[in-house]
Amino acid sequence: AGIAFLTGCGGGGGEASSDPLPVAPGSPLAGQINIEAGSRIDQDTMDELGLSGAQPATSPQSLPLNFVLAGYVSGDSGRYEAISGQIFSYSADASDQFLVPLAPGEVVRLVSLGSRAGNPQLTLTLFDGSGMPPSATTDRESDPAEVTLGDGFSEDDYLLEVEATGSFPARYVLVKASTGQLGSFSLDWPAHEFMSGEAIVRMNSAGSPGLSGQSATPGRHLGNEDWLIKMPLKAAAASTEATKTETLDWIRRLRKRTDVASVSPNYLFSSANTPVGEELYGLQWHYDLINGPEAWQLAPDGGAGVSVAVLDSGLFSPDPASRSWHPDLEDNVLPGRDFVDGDDFP
Repeated sequence: AGIAFLTGCGGGGGEASSDPLPVAPGSPLAGQINIEAGSRIDQDTMDELGLSGAQPATSPQSLPLNFVLAGYVSGDSGRYEAISGQIFSYSADASDQFLVPLAPGEVVRLVSLGSRAGNPQLTLTLFDGSGMPPSATTDRESDPAEVTLGDGFSEDDYLLEVEATGSFPARYVLVKASTGQLGSFSLDWPAHEFMSGEAIVRMNSAGSPGLSGQSATPGRHLGNEDWLIKMPLKAAAASTEATKTETLDWIRRLRKRTDVASVSPNYLFSSANTPVGEELYGLQWHYDLINGPEAWQLAPDGGAGVSVAVLDSGLFSPDPASRSWHPDLEDNVLPGRDFVDGDDFP
């Protein structure tokens, strides 16, 4: 079996065990953990705001020349819908501000991941001192938002803001890189095959979709507000690649309709063995940033049998006083030495 090392941050206690503890090493644990240059996190994510007395940051966060930053915003505080008896809350953090070094023509991109609670609109604004700052909006269903420093402006540090509209939380990724790197940057799984000329549409209200023959050909009702529809025949192109491009352009046009809640291609899927069985996996942003899906495909059996040593300041517990683990961790945490405070629970 192999062994992998991870580092993170958390909080909480552990569960006492009658098993004997490993012998403590004769010297403190030592080593080096390298984080990819330019990787950043928002200074007031939900991890920080969940701590007692924590408040959203009041000053902008300085960022390097190029970066990939993961962040969190929420127009209000509240609770997620309970799953399996687990209740998690979220705190208000309406906007995040950053100081970003920019030269004329450079671009900053914002990708929204939304959240389980909803899909709020996020606005990215670049305060360039012009009195009419460039801004763009996005959400989980839209193309990323981008702002560009215009020609004629000096190379300097500029204030950039990510702001949430509405009351729901959203996680996001903010990116600034060279033109070549930005062009290839994506948080999406490698392009899946899909049925040309078809789309899955969710209407804003129940009943048959009110799409005219010029917009779509009526298709099959999938349940509730979901429908399988087809692109009008006259819009179909000759070649396969051209047809796929036309399909995606057609889907983008449908997404702008006020009576449509969401539209996606009719992807082709086949069953495969994967270590990810969580229904909310698609809402997670961090696995792709560490190339997790690629690692699972390369590792035999998805990494089963590999021991993981967690170098962490604490594992989450819903009730630290009882030294119980979060249900997702209960069956996977073995007795070990806590190198932070030297006790018997990590």
